[in-house]
Amino acid sequence: MACAGVSHAELPVLRLDSVYPPAAKVGGESEVAVVVADGEVKELHFSNPGIRAVLKEKGRFTVNVAPEVPVGEYELCASGSLGLSNPRSFVVGAGEHVVVAKAAPTPADAAEIKLGAVVLGRVAASASEHFRIGLKKGQRVLIQVQTQSIDSKLKPVFEVVDRGGRRLQGATRDGLIDHTASADGDVLLRLHDLTYAGGADYAYRLSASEAPFIDFASSVALQGGGRRKVTLYGRLLPQGRVSKMKGSDGRVLEETDVELDVPAQAPRGRDVLRVSGSGEVDSFKYRLASPAGLSNPVVFAIASQAPVLEQEPNAAPGEATKFSAPAVLGGRFYPAGDVDFWSFEGKKGDVWRFEVLSHRLGLPCNPFLLIQKDGKDVAEAWGADADAGGKLMPMPVNDPTARVELKEDGLYTVQVRDLSGAQVAAPSSAYALFVRKESPDFRLVAAVQQPPEVPVTQISTPRAAQLRAGGTLAVRVVVFRRDGFAGEIELCASGLPPGVTCVPTRVLPGKNEGYLLLAAEEKLEPFVGEVRIFGKADIAGAVRERDASAVTTRWLVPDSNVSPVESYLAQRFVLGVTPAELAPVQITPGENAPVEVKAGGKLEVPLKVVRRGEFKDALKLKAAGAPGVEAVKEIDVDAKSATATAVIDTAALKLPVGRHSVYFTVFTKGKFRGKDTGTTVFSSPVAFEVKAAQ
Repeated sequence: MACAGVSHAELPVLRLDSVYPPAAKVGGESEVAVVVADGEVKELHFSNPGIRAVLKEKGRFTVNVAPEVPVGEYELCASGSLGLSNPRSFVVGAGEHVVVAKAAPTPADAAEIKLGAVVLGRVAASASEHFRIGLKKGQRVLIQVQTQSIDSKLKPVFEVVDRGGRRLQGATRDGLIDHTASADGDVLLRLHDLTYAGGADYAYRLSASEAPFIDFASSVALQGGGRRKVTLYGRLLPQGRVSKMKGSDGRVLEETDVELDVPAQAPRGRDVLRVSGSGEVDSFKYRLASPAGLSNPVVFAIASQAPVLEQEPNAAPGEATKFSAPAVLGGRFYPAGDVDFWSFEGKKGDVWRFEVLSHRLGLPCNPFLLIQKDGKDVAEAWGADADAGGKLMPMPVNDPTARVELKEDGLYTVQVRDLSGAQVAAPSSAYALFVRKESPDFRLVAAVQQPPEVPVTQISTPRAAQLRAGGTLAVRVVVFRRDGFAGEIELCASGLPPGVTCVPTRVLPGKNEGYLLLAAEEKLEPFVGEVRIFGKADIAGAVRERDASAVTTRWLVPDSNVSPVESYLAQRFVLGVTPAELAPVQITPGENAPVEVKAGGKLEVPLKVVRRGEFKDALKLKAAGAPGVEAVKEIDVDAKSATATAVIDTAALKLPVGRHSVYFTVFTKGKFRGKDTGTTVFSSPVAFEVKAAQ
């Protein structure tokens, strides 16, 4: 993969940089162009089998969306000469879809928008796009521009203007303009980037309709596993009544009560929550149907019990909303500077976990939690200082959690506020506070990213789970530990194609990440498909399995010290296998590798090293995987040697009785396809068992 201005390159991968237009109509056909950094694209693979693409010419596909495909957000990957690409977003909507053919830099050039249609286009640098929509006096229309959901870099400034270009009305932070025509005629709209940047990466999806829009719901959490009632607040809601709440644009909202089916657990795949730090959150999306079409999606967390909603006023300890623990509490940071107080009767010796859920639902909040008794602080908490994903795959979590052991009986107050909301008045800024007994558990997030051994570590590149024949793929698995769980987690994979194997590896006790290794034989068939990455752990005598959510980055960032990396949850973990090209270096255990050793003994593991092409350097293999094995001396492999021996001293490493796995890594350089490259090679894991000495 070559990066402009970077002197070091890794093995080339198929990096999908652009899909345009990144949207299509239900039951429709469209032409889509794809741009990759290197290689050639031959196929597109969508997360819904009802979306299919046929290659028309180089870089261009005809995409068909079946009539039964639901409206929503999907993903696609490309495959071709360099294997499988990173995913990109693709939105399926209702109504006519129109691709802008010509720029409209002035009001006089404004392109017409039909009610119910979707307009797809790109903003040029140092320019604006203009649109017009014809309305009758008193007619109300909701006009929205979407960018992030289609992987666009556009930071939209979207507004109603007069013919002289003067701003009359701006959009909400959701990119929504709620407009009622004051007279018959055209309404003019203007769209540009916040910094007037533009180009191929600055796409937009603009719609104008009379379909409902949901600003927020009465609770961001609903009890799972049944039919639940919730109040929705928004605009043009069917059978809506006038509400006391206002939107962030100051417009009085409507409200309506609906009953919806809440799943017992988060559905896999389609239309999932995208916030990268949300890998531990069980949630689902809901859209309200109406004769004019579906609403925008609203996200709900899945809770174990019905939420208790705040009762206003509750901005002082004496006004606190009372609850009985355990409980799920629902409130919002509104109006600006709002502080919510809750209270409950506690008993000495009780241990409770308090956890706020807001930022992980995609809300721009930074919650703070304070627990007091008789005006004295018992505990306080805010978002974690550390980012579990790191700078090159950030997974920030601003939501606080606290473990509180009550020292005496009495009334306790719980204070919740938004540290970033002192000047913001947005009723959509809400939270759920979970007060529960401790329940140790874990959640997993899986990513394929540039290994830390690569010298140019400030580069962040979107990567796919791509295996060359005879190669090994390292999948980084990040652990979100809950309620004090610090035990070992076994990492596994299932749904692998023939010729690809996985020896379970482990996340060591107390650690928050590990690597799962997928190894490919030299002879195998091409494959592109979803696989399952999961973890198993013994918690209180019961084995629990947790599926890993997939995470990826959105854009190439040449220097993460200059530009922040944006990561998000993908809908599925897709594996690509390329049999036509062999991995340049392959390290595997010898055929006679031992599978067991007595405690205190030494394990001698023969290793086979295969070099292909122009990768001929001497190697220094580092051990990893089992507890303390990093201390094993590096294994030198001469440039002309095809074998090596690793010695695992169980006494020196104090390896406990039980099953273990060890793998080896090395960074090496060579020429690949005529270019100087470097790559981190992972060996196939060596699985063995330490048995008790007789």
